[in-house]
Amino acid sequence: MIVRDDISKILIGGRKALLINPPIYDTQYWAHWAQPHGLLKVASWLKNKHGYTDIRLIDCLATDEKRRVQSHVLGEKSVGNITKVLRSLGTSLEDLYRHLMPHAVGEAFYPD
Repeated sequence: MIVRDDISKILIGGRKALLINPPIYDTQYWAHWAQPHGLLKVASWLKNKHGYTDIRLIDCLATDEKRRVQSHVLGEKSVGNITKVLRSLGTSLEDLYRHLMPHAVGEAFYPD
């Protein structure tokens, strides 16, 4: 965090926010076009207009080194003569829950 004008903001301990880009369920996904731009704009708005000082983002659709998103096959979806594979894309909700639970007990980060 960079504080340019009022150092007392950091001493008081400002408001906190946790933003989550959730996993999706779909038949296709292009990671290059689906970055969490909207959530980053929300983070900027919270920081600049509402005084949030600790903003964290969990991106369940983050890519690996080869720009691939983790996926799991859920089944097939048929419409007429077209069949597509339905996938869960990104970190599963169970994994997200498993990663967040240790922070709910005893950690210092509690979002407002």
